[in-house]
Amino acid sequence: MTKQQEGKYYILLLITSLLWGGNFVAGKFLVGHATSFVLPEMRWFVAVSFLVPLVWWKEKQLSFPKQVLFPLDGTYRCCVI
Repeated sequence: MTKQQEGKYYILLLITSLLWGGNFVAGKFLVGHATSFVLPEMRWFVAVSFLVPLVWWKEKQLSFPKQVLFPLDGTYRCCVI
């Protein structure tokens, strides 16, 4: 592994730590203003809104196996409703 690759991984680890810490601070701030169901939904919305364009850019498509739909739908319905 070259020094440039090593530095890239350290930067990615730093960004991960900052996002994780920011999530904790934002959660503590918003806990008095939103219900316990709204906070995770907001977190998922932000994550998906960043990840979908990233995956689309890297993979040039958004495809997945059909077998994945049923478990994901069940998980969503169980946790949200």
